[in-house]
Amino acid sequence: MGDRLKLAALAPAMLLVLVASVAWTLKSLYDAAFAQQERRLVESVATQAGLIESITRLLRQQDRAVSDSELLVRLRTLLLESAPPYENSALMDLVLLRRQDSSVEILLPRETAKASAPLFIDASAPCVEAAGLALSGHRGTTIGRDWRGVPVLAVYRPLSQLGLGVVGKIPLVEMRAPYLRAGAAAALFGTVLAALWLVVFRNVGMDYLLRHQDIENKYKVLFDTSVEGVAVLSEGVFEDCNQKLCELWGCKLDDIVGASVLDFSPGQQVRGEDSATLWEELSGAAAEAPRFRWRFRRKDGSLFDARVSLRSLELRGKATIIVSIRDISSQLLREDWVEQLSRAVEHSPASVVITDTAGNIEYVNPEFEKITGYTRGEVLGRNPRFLKSGLTDPKVYSDLWAALTSGREWHGEFLNRKKNGELYWESASLSPVFDHDGNISHFVGVNIDISERKEQERQLLRRAHQQAAVAELGQFALSGAEPGELISMVVAEAATGLEVPFAEFWERVSERDGNGGGGSLGHLILRGAWGWDSASVGRDTIEGGRGSQAGFALLGGSAVVVDDLASEHRFRPSPLLLERGIVSGVNVVVHGKDEALGVLSAHSSTKQMFDSQDVSFLEALAAVLASAIARKRAETQLAELNTGLEARIEERTQELQTAIKELDSFTSAVSHDLRQPLHNVNGFISLLAHDLRGQLDGRSVDYMARAQAGIAQMNQMITDLLQLSRVGKADLHRRPVDLGALAEEIADELREKDPGRDVGFSIASGLETDGDEGLLRVLLQNLIGNAWKFSSKCDKACIEVGMERAEAGATVYFVSDNGSGFSMNYADKLFKPFQRLHSAEEFEGSGVGLATAARVVARHGGRIWCDAEPGEGATFFFTLGP
Repeated sequence: MGDRLKLAALAPAMLLVLVASVAWTLKSLYDAAFAQQERRLVESVATQAGLIESITRLLRQQDRAVSDSELLVRLRTLLLESAPPYENSALMDLVLLRRQDSSVEILLPRETAKASAPLFIDASAPCVEAAGLALSGHRGTTIGRDWRGVPVLAVYRPLSQLGLGVVGKIPLVEMRAPYLRAGAAAALFGTVLAALWLVVFRNVGMDYLLRHQDIENKYKVLFDTSVEGVAVLSEGVFEDCNQKLCELWGCKLDDIVGASVLDFSPGQQVRGEDSATLWEELSGAAAEAPRFRWRFRRKDGSLFDARVSLRSLELRGKATIIVSIRDISSQLLREDWVEQLSRAVEHSPASVVITDTAGNIEYVNPEFEKITGYTRGEVLGRNPRFLKSGLTDPKVYSDLWAALTSGREWHGEFLNRKKNGELYWESASLSPVFDHDGNISHFVGVNIDISERKEQERQLLRRAHQQAAVAELGQFALSGAEPGELISMVVAEAATGLEVPFAEFWERVSERDGNGGGGSLGHLILRGAWGWDSASVGRDTIEGGRGSQAGFALLGGSAVVVDDLASEHRFRPSPLLLERGIVSGVNVVVHGKDEALGVLSAHSSTKQMFDSQDVSFLEALAAVLASAIARKRAETQLAELNTGLEARIEERTQELQTAIKELDSFTSAVSHDLRQPLHNVNGFISLLAHDLRGQLDGRSVDYMARAQAGIAQMNQMITDLLQLSRVGKADLHRRPVDLGALAEEIADELREKDPGRDVGFSIASGLETDGDEGLLRVLLQNLIGNAWKFSSKCDKACIEVGMERAEAGATVYFVSDNGSGFSMNYADKLFKPFQRLHSAEEFEGSGVGLATAARVVARHGGRIWCDAEPGEGATFFFTLGP
């Protein structure tokens, strides 16, 4: 008993020691936790700042025309959607800031993530000390108050993009709360222990109490202050848990004690496994201390993912499982966000390169491999200088390096070389990457292949130069330039405009006249050359056929493009070109008005694909050359023609006057000498028929009738010929004429001559024109008369006179019938004298009417044509000129 009293007397001292130990332990734990949280906060802020800057660069790279305000909206939207968390703590929070005049705009705190509008606070308020430091370009750690006035541990740093700042913060009260609760619990525990010391000590024994008291205290502190949810599971139900687990599941201790894990789990896990079956399997292996991912359901029904650790032990004689639960939802979100960013870089249409501070490559994305032809394994550890082509100004590289090492971004263009030796242009944006201490840790390059754009720009400049050259040479040719001088200029522009080293012009010289006119294909003589010895000009000749590519072009009369001269099979390659190393070329024919004047050629010593625009450029130069050559030849021919022009004119005038007199004599003979005998014969036959009336048999009467009909037909033919002659030489008196009125008169005349026929006329109104009324009457008499004649076998004949508008705006008149028609295979005979498509037995006529109509139309400067089908009628169209 004395020993027990001594031990009881020592209880207050032991209690003080215990309280002091707990206090010291709590302070040590708090200091360590504070330092750890501060380090994590610094690392998290640096990481998030780097990611935000990378996202900003990628957004700007994707759309360089985007404004800062629009870019900021896209950035905030992306950050709100991805909600990047902090690892291992739900207490940390990220604040994205921007200065707006005298205020600070809170762009992205977790508390206002769903706010409809940004939050503004006065920049002079003491609660935004960290924000002001970040927006002033400073970085560091401080203990102050946040925008709500809550004491926090804050880490601040500026962002190089868009003038933003980032502040990461942890409320101090949240950091201290576990330790304050642990201290209060320890004090309460010590007080109760001291009060019960004597009573309990007598019953349980001092030795056991001294042996286990320290362990119980430490367990209680660790149990209550753990950052993870901890529970004691016995026989499948919870016996106890700490406050952290209550917070995770959103319920009270009473809700957990007596419940099972499945009461806080959905029916299925992440991969579709049945929760009950899987938990039975995992808890059965608790002796092996397994760690696994598990999805829990909070009291409000929301789900979260956790990392679960199980450890089995015997506690108070019972098999017990200690369950540790850590919420990893934030970590998974962070991993997903990083994975999305990584996936965006991997699938970026731009080439991305990351190097260390010495410029050695640490990462390239697939687009880099696609553009350069180098694999990732071939370039890791190498400096990007192996891509240099030697064609980029060295000052570009010195400016680049100076900008990066001073912490600035650099934008520019390079002409680099791929693995296969091919050159390519790329637009580069290079940026330094800073670590959490503000030091440069890496360089990032985002490059876009702009070779196609550069080639388009080059082609545009090339086409502009070509057009300017053609225009300038055309003006020079119009000014009266000598062909020899113009040829030299044209071949020079052909070479420079097509970017080839050689060009030439071969002039055609015919076999017959030796001067390029008429005759056979002849041969070609070199008149102009660019890129080789000009001494051969005027001496080298080639045949104008398949013996050369220029001769082959002349033979075909069109452009000839040669992609590979050595494998050419269309013609025999010229040894001269092969000796000079020519590989490809293009040849166009220089066309004159009636013949080919020569061939303009351009050649290259490398394989070069000439497109249609290259051919068009060379053809434009050929046209300029042709105009000058044709002009020179025309001047020569004109001088020759002028020599005997007056004599020839006089000779031709005499011949024409003689021909006119002979034609007049023929017309007079036809009119008097030929017609008078016909009248005499017809008269005598009539007298003979009268005198022998009643004495002749039927055959004789038929013979006499046929003779009279033949005389009448001959007389009509003479009349038609006289009319054709008069149409050709009559004076033309133009005045307004109503073709509709003329057609009505002619229709009335036809009805009077043959009143027994039922013919329907359709004559359009408004058929006014300008012409010779007499000749136009003859025209309509022939066309309407033909329609009347060839529709005579129709039960209901129809004749239409009208007009229509042609595509060019000219007025087209027509006469149409529904008569016998004819085959268009013989349409070329219609307008020639004495050409008939029907026999005289079918339809009477002399075959001169349409020839007369054609001559009337020709006298008026128009043209006449027809459209018909056998049995379907015919339509005759005509115009009357201007």
